[in-house]
Amino acid sequence: MLMNILRKIGLFFAASLLSLFLFTLAISANFKSLAGSAGQVKSLVKDTGIYDSLVDSVLKKLEEAPADKGDEIPANNPIVSQAVKEAVSPQFLQQSTENAIDGIFNWLNGKTPQPDFSIDLTEVRDNLAAKLGEGVKQRVAALPLCPRGTPSTDFNSFNATCRPASLSPDAAAAEIKNQITSGEFLKDPVLTADDLKNKDTQQSVFSGQLKGVPDIYSKINSSPTVLATLALLATLAVVFLSASRLRGVRRVGVTLAVTGAVLLIGALILNTVASKIDLGGGRVPLGLST
Repeated sequence: MLMNILRKIGLFFAASLLSLFLFTLAISANFKSLAGSAGQVKSLVKDTGIYDSLVDSVLKKLEEAPADKGDEIPANNPIVSQAVKEAVSPQFLQQSTENAIDGIFNWLNGKTPQPDFSIDLTEVRDNLAAKLGEGVKQRVAALPLCPRGTPSTDFNSFNATCRPASLSPDAAAAEIKNQITSGEFLKDPVLTADDLKNKDTQQSVFSGQLKGVPDIYSKINSSPTVLATLALLATLAVVFLSASRLRGVRRVGVTLAVTGAVLLIGALILNTVASKIDLGGGRVPLGLST
């Protein structure tokens, strides 16, 4: 009698653990299929369409924001928006992002003490300066001359309604170019992992707050194998603790069917939610199969 009670208790726990292991196995396997390697993450990001829409989305938000009259170069000005669109290409965004992803995965996989990516914005800065200069030159050239004696010290190329006679369109363009290439804007145009530091300690976040992330990633990445083994052991326990082998196999089959049905419903719900999420024109693919 006691042995029968213990067998039923063991069977209950084995069946419960089997369901738990199957659920977590599905989740961890899906995570690994999405973010198990640099190539998978690159493909996932590219599929969102974010490279083609990110700049437009950011500029749209800036255009909706109220203008700050104190800005020398107002972010929501049409000249600035057009210059940014032409200076920051989708190809550059993709190349830079994929460079960073490769570096981050080298770090996650323990190949480097911190991500070894490098993003050089020199060309973007120079292109932006050139495009802004051309836009300013055209705008200033189209302005009427200001009344005689109007000082040029407070002149702003982006919102002025007239041009001082002492200021030529070429000079206005050169001033804007100089602000971009020689000012504080992207003074150090090369971005690396070393630039990501804790503002209080000035220590790299990868050797500080994020130091343990590679270990966590390694455990998550290897979890499907561990969970599959545990699920197999739980399956064997259910079969051998059941009143008969046939009943044990049936119980395992029912558990698999119920777990699969729940996961399928969950995938349908998540995919429906994902289809509603729009990253500036790109959808978010969750990689869930229905």
